[in-house]
Amino acid sequence: MIYDVWLQRALGFGKKKLKQALEFYGNSENIFKADENSLALSNVFSKMDIKRITETTLNDAKQIIKDCKKRKINIITISDPKYPQCLREIESPPIVLYYRGTFPDFDNTPTVAVVGTREITEYGGKCAYSLGLRLAKAGMIVVSGGARGGDRNAHLGALCVGGLTVAVLGCGLD
Repeated sequence: MIYDVWLQRALGFGKKKLKQALEFYGNSENIFKADENSLALSNVFSKMDIKRITETTLNDAKQIIKDCKKRKINIITISDPKYPQCLREIESPPIVLYYRGTFPDFDNTPTVAVVGTREITEYGGKCAYSLGLRLAKAGMIVVSGGARGGDRNAHLGALCVGGLTVAVLGCGLD
């Protein structure tokens, strides 16, 4: 896990090259142990990437893991069997997922993303709430960013009937 956290810290999220790098090197530990010449020869990384890879230490990853434990934030990496297969197959999957609560079974449970405006009308709020409620009653996971307005109302509707909701946060859990 530490090497996946390290690599995500070094290169960031949403990079197609992370998936390419893992396919080329087999795992993030091999990337960590690679020297600058082999990183350059792989044709996966830019000079800036190589600089970031070689300058980011495991201490950064250790601190992230320590902070997560302190805040009761769980970590799943792309090499973990619990990592959703459906997410693993996208063009640029995150190699590390941070979460609180129960991690849903995304591969065996229908999932619907509900995204709405933050400045929602009363009618729109009722519709989003009703949609979340009905999706949850049908056994689906409601996913959104969790922002106020439509996202929030869809989550509240799903939670009202004991449904599962997932808020994907662009800002992180801290």
